[in-house]
Amino acid sequence: MAFTQTLAIPRKKTEKVDMAGPLNKYLQEQYGKVMADNFQGKVAELQRLRNAIQLSSMDRPSHAKYLQALDAMVVRNWKIGKGDLNLSFKWYDAFKTSKAYSAQDYPLEKASIMWNFGALISEEACKMDRGTSVGLARASNAFQEAAGMFAEAGKEASKLDPTILDLSPDCLSAVELLLLAQAQECEYLKTKTENPGPSDEDTAKLLSELAEQVVIMCTNACNALSSSYLASVKEVKEKWTATLSFKSRLYRIEALRQLAKAQEIEKQIGPQVALLLRAKQDMSELIKVAKSFGKSMEGEMERYQREVDEYHHDANERYRNNFSVKQDVEENISTTLEGEQRVGSRLPPDLKAAGKFSLFAGL
Repeated sequence: MAFTQTLAIPRKKTEKVDMAGPLNKYLQEQYGKVMADNFQGKVAELQRLRNAIQLSSMDRPSHAKYLQALDAMVVRNWKIGKGDLNLSFKWYDAFKTSKAYSAQDYPLEKASIMWNFGALISEEACKMDRGTSVGLARASNAFQEAAGMFAEAGKEASKLDPTILDLSPDCLSAVELLLLAQAQECEYLKTKTENPGPSDEDTAKLLSELAEQVVIMCTNACNALSSSYLASVKEVKEKWTATLSFKSRLYRIEALRQLAKAQEIEKQIGPQVALLLRAKQDMSELIKVAKSFGKSMEGEMERYQREVDEYHHDANERYRNNFSVKQDVEENISTTLEGEQRVGSRLPPDLKAAGKFSLFAGL
């Protein structure tokens, strides 16, 4: 079983902002010329960071440092607006890129920077080597950190006009859920990679629970996308929702297969055959969907289907003449699967490493 497609979040675009001129003027008015002159280097650094944002060339530490600088300005009550710190920020929707939003305030700037920080981390997660246990662990961590940034963006975006659609609560929550679903998938694949041989009962049950949790989280993310502003975005409908729906079907089959292995080890033949029958039935539907992902994926899923069919056939043949087993199959065909969540949103360590309000320390 393999489905390696992952989804990165697109970055938001912005217009260039003159930070240095208004900020130098404001500092001189508030603290005097001498103090303002002493901080010209810091102001120039802030301008450099803002320019990098406009050029989409910011790395993790730079995102964190700029956010800390904005926090420093908020804490010092440096008010933005005409007659105060005359800054105006303009950002474009991450999906409908011709739609722009402007504001003379911190929340739009901060929430948008947090969005881009999370998007950057999601790009890193998608580039990780998911063929190894170490790579999968790193990808899982990165997806969780990306989710943490979108959760944090949601706190800042709650202060914004709800007409800023990509920063609306339902949109940010849907993106967070999508990232966490991918982190959970990495946790499943990591555990499976670390246990390549025949599974014992506990490992098989754990793999089933991890796979079922992928199903739950992909389904939740898919539902959240469909009920948010993102439902109107073509790329989301054609790629994101389709991918999550496909993974929900795929990992349900994998959860059934792994639980069937546990039942086989326990010599619970009726439940095993029932689980494999469900997996076989679900596999037929999955093959139809796989065609939309190209010939390579269709071929991969056809190989997977043969594995499921053979596993079911072997189990069924061995016990087909046992009436009690047939009865057990009927009784266990609707066995409820349980999930185990291994992931959660968390902030990247870069934020702490940036140092609290270091850019304007002394003011």
